[in-house]
Order: sequence, then structure tokens, then C-alpha cells
Amino acid sequence: MNDTDAKRNITAALSAFSGLNLREAATGLLNTLGYRSNLTLELSGNGKEDFLEAFDVDGRLRLDKALWDEWTEIRLLFQLTKDHISNQHTIFTNESLDKGIRFLISSLL
Repeated sequence: MNDTDAKRNITAALSAFSGLNLREAATGLLNTLGYRSNLTLELSGNGKEDFLEAFDVDGRLRLDKALWDEWTEIRLLFQLTKDHISNQHTIFTNESLDKGIRFLISSLL
């Protein structure tokens, strides 16, 4: 695929956000960028309660620091493992992603 085709595909994927639900549009954009995974977790409703049940069983998440009241919904698109990332052409390294995720989590606790 040449650069023009890639840009056209990315533009189409971004345009899909106005017509599809958030999960479908975001997954489509990531697929267009070359990120694919079958590892996913469906959350019911707006996803907020399911998220807390799955990822904050000890109640350590500081809802005030996370600005929890401002969250409208949570959708987990898919999990990217080191194998997924190493198979992609990306500007991110496994180490930079790990550091970014650790920073995000520590800032919310």
C-alpha cells in the first residue's frame, strides 16, 4: 500500500467515528493502522461498573484523581501484547508502552 492509499484509509476510518458506535469506529481505526487482536473484554452498560469490578477489586483506584464523574463510558477495544506490538511497524517500543501504562496507573492510585 502506498502513502496515498494509507492516508485515504486512515481518513475513512476517522470519518467512521461520526456514523458508528465508539467501539466499532475505534477498532476500525486501529485495524487500519495495523493493530489487530482477538483479546477483548465486553463491558455491559456504560462499562464503568464492570471496569471497577474487573480492575479495581481492592478499591485502590482514586476516583477523584481519575475524574471518575467525568467518564461517560469505558470500552476496552482489545489487549495488545508484546507479540502484537512487535509484529507492527510502530513508533512505540514495548518499553515506552510499559512505562506509559505504569505512569497512567500510578497517577490514578
